[in-house]
Amino acid sequence: MDTTKPGKDFFAEFPPVSKDAWLQKIAKDLKDRPLDDLNWQVSDAFVVSPFAHADDFKEPPLPLFAEPGHWEICEDVPATDPVVANRQTLEALQGGAGGIRFYLDGAPDRTFFTHLFDGIYADFIGLHFTGPGVTQNPGAVLAGLETLAKAKNITTSSLHGTLDFDPASGTAGIVDWRYLADLMEYARDRFPGFRLVTIGPTPGPSPDGRGDATLNVAFGATSPLPSG
Repeated sequence: MDTTKPGKDFFAEFPPVSKDAWLQKIAKDLKDRPLDDLNWQVSDAFVVSPFAHADDFKEPPLPLFAEPGHWEICEDVPATDPVVANRQTLEALQGGAGGIRFYLDGAPDRTFFTHLFDGIYADFIGLHFTGPGVTQNPGAVLAGLETLAKAKNITTSSLHGTLDFDPASGTAGIVDWRYLADLMEYARDRFPGFRLVTIGPTPGPSPDGRGDATLNVAFGATSPLPSG
């Protein structure tokens, strides 16, 4: 296979295989064992099959995000003291980090962000925020970043990163759907480079009582958000 030609469709060299042909091959390999025996029964209403095929979709599924993800060398920085966190951040960036994940104990104010980002080009690095300061009030973090951007004469659209805000976690301070909708609309307008909502494992035992972290993640991803 020639991989040196730019723009070449490498998959064109392999003939497509229908779902029926795959199922026949799988049935042969499994012998007398049904394919359904390999299903992942997460709950009564949630079953995951180990086999999926393009024939299952009339149109290709849309990606979760319009833009592809990018790898970053990222360092965790506890931000209890913004001056100390600023010093650690500068050391990390000088050492080659391309992004910083700040752990916020509380909602940041203007003075906090001023000290935290002193001497830092916020629009050149990935900005990631986690901790109680995010889960209790994610909007305050974005508001602080907007104030910071104005002070540094940069646009909020030039900033990129994430907020570790899981409204279904049970620890979020604000879980009203209306607040979440307003927050996402505000972020889409002012912070298009930020991803706001994450879905993580539910605290405590999994739905089947076994404490399986993988089942917790699957169950959490399909659970409805609480209403306020």
